[in-house]
Amino acid sequence: MAPFTVLTELIDRPSPGKHDENWMLDLELMHHYLSHTRYILTEHDNVDGLRIWQEEMPKVAFSSHYCMHALLGFSALHKATLQPSQARVLRTCAVDHLDKALVLYREHGQTSTAENANAKFVFTWLVALFAYAIPPSVPPIDAITELFLLVKGIDTVLGETWF
Repeated sequence: MAPFTVLTELIDRPSPGKHDENWMLDLELMHHYLSHTRYILTEHDNVDGLRIWQEEMPKVAFSSHYCMHALLGFSALHKATLQPSQARVLRTCAVDHLDKALVLYREHGQTSTAENANAKFVFTWLVALFAYAIPPSVPPIDAITELFLLVKGIDTVLGETWF
């Protein structure tokens, strides 16, 4: 069926594609993040911490595509632990979001500015959480080495953006 165009004939519409298939899952993941995932990231009685994860993190994600993909990916990982029957699909979705986030970060996140400092910080933090949440597919010593390099990368971003 062709889209209804009487009121919108002057608007350019993208061709339907894979993006159209995933938007409902992405909405579910954002809902899951706001309803559940944010609680695992701080103490429940820490009102300021909860506010940061509930309000500030999504604001940053809405302003940065790479942060949004990282946030949705981490939410998918968390949801996979709570819904084992959907775990395979959710882990695949999580990795897909992380892949997209990393590509976008490499394209747009190289230079640190006052405008992207929060996004770079949030992104590195979410990637670190992601790394800790995924079981390593390499020997433990290699996984530890990779985590040390990741933490060093976080320190570099902090140095560029906050100090």
